[in-house]
Amino acid sequence: MARKNIKDLKEGDLVNEQYSVKFKKPPNTYKNKAGKWFEARVADATGEISVKYWGRASEDVDAIYESFNKGDVVRIRGNVTSYNNQLSINVDSVSGGIIEKENIYNIRDFIQTVDDVEWLGEGHEEIEREFRAVMESVRDSNLKALLSAFFDDEEFWREFRSAPASMKRHSAFVHGLMQHTLNVAKICDTVANRYPALDRDLAITGALLHDIGKMEEFTMGTNIDMSVDGELLGHVFIGAEMVDEKCRSIDGFPDLLRKKLVHIVLTHHGPLENGWGSAKDPALPEAAAVFLADHTDSQVFQYLKLKHEANTEDDWLYVRNFGHVFLK
Repeated sequence: MARKNIKDLKEGDLVNEQYSVKFKKPPNTYKNKAGKWFEARVADATGEISVKYWGRASEDVDAIYESFNKGDVVRIRGNVTSYNNQLSINVDSVSGGIIEKENIYNIRDFIQTVDDVEWLGEGHEEIEREFRAVMESVRDSNLKALLSAFFDDEEFWREFRSAPASMKRHSAFVHGLMQHTLNVAKICDTVANRYPALDRDLAITGALLHDIGKMEEFTMGTNIDMSVDGELLGHVFIGAEMVDEKCRSIDGFPDLLRKKLVHIVLTHHGPLENGWGSAKDPALPEAAAVFLADHTDSQVFQYLKLKHEANTEDDWLYVRNFGHVFLK
């Protein structure tokens, strides 16, 4: 039987499927009758949806609530309803509804890899080869040493190549950080080819390192979530600190070059007025190139994703953050 992916659910559907738990809220008592209910948020590789369990006075709803935790995979049997144009799954034990933890599942149902995203048209092995080629194209000896100190470390590379680039917006899958980083570097390379006065090696190195803080910003199990460091510090600060420390560990690494690289990481979300998380306004042409390349890749990815995944026969799709997206 075909899997009922969240993105394909419609009002009135009956669901009997596995989903991973993003979070859950404690049980509440009903206002006018005995019994309790609680809400959880679940996800799969295609999206998220809220689940509401409606208990009866005769049920131990607290025990059902305590039987699973954030990150667990649960089987949900219920029906899809709509309220204020938001879909949710109602689970009612009277009609045979269940929420039960299950230990056997296919992780690919919950976390995609870049190889699963067919419309991208590239797999992780191709991305790795291109990434290494771009890295090896850097000629400056100090920058080559810095890149080697990061990406030739087997443990670092293993974690970097597997990390996602976001929780849900762009490149939110295994190998996503590597894929996004390569795109940013290649966009910077194109800019450097048009502007010979740009320090290509500095821009490429900054691009390859701009998002390394995301390795510590996110956790990945049955879903992608924020780490404590991600919530409290964010990847911009984390990445700048990682670059600063690595530069200082390399004998003879130029102090001004270190400061330029840290600046690129601190400013890669653009001007402060954007409110996107930069610590400073970009003050180098190479920093401006990395910011614009980063923004370009994330935006183009999201538009393409919306167009590819649109489940409508209309010519247009309206999305709050983007407005109308033309689908033809």
